[in-house]
Amino acid sequence: MIIEDNFDNTTLTLMSSISPLELRVLLKLLDSGSFTAAAVALDLDKSQVSRVVARVERRLGVRLFERSTRALRATALGAEVCARARQVLAGLEGIETLAAEHGKAPAGTLRLACGV
Repeated sequence: MIIEDNFDNTTLTLMSSISPLELRVLLKLLDSGSFTAAAVALDLDKSQVSRVVARVERRLGVRLFERSTRALRATALGAEVCARARQVLAGLEGIETLAAEHGKAPAGTLRLACGV
């Protein structure tokens, strides 16, 4: 069986070096527009969110967000990374759903014997 996917090498590299939690932090930061709001939504400290973003940026060697005292916005690359992060997380959720549904369905052979 041949399985085709629509991920390229960049996506595969991101998947192997960034955890799902880190992806969720990046997306929440992008969606909320602030470190404080992202931290509150994720039930993390603001410093933890900041460290996650810094760690991911350092690992990738690029800046994903432009920060100023009044604003936060994704760079062009940061927006692309976040778009792919949404795809990756949706795929992971799909896998979890598939596994959960598989575990609920009866499987195997049922044999009954009764005496006459």
